[in-house]
Amino acid sequence: MYVTPSEDVEDNIPNTDLWDYVETLKRELEIHNEELRRKDHIIMSLTQRISELKATPEAREAPEAASGAGGRGEAAPKRRGGPGGDAC
Repeated sequence: MYVTPSEDVEDNIPNTDLWDYVETLKRELEIHNEELRRKDHIIMSLTQRISELKATPEAREAPEAASGAGGRGEAAPKRRGGPGGDAC
């Protein structure tokens, strides 16, 4: 509904109630904007983390291949020397 200046409009709502309503809407808008900023920050962090994860498989494969053979050989003596190993 549109009201033109020439139309007579009965003012049933006190101005203080209108200003209170405007202030309430402003607070709600601030809260909404803050939530949007938080969501944007989370999305940005996740996007950066995804790009880091995509970059790391190449870096992970080299250390695993190098430590894979050596790690198995070193891990077995540690298990034997530990409780329940050769000491029994």
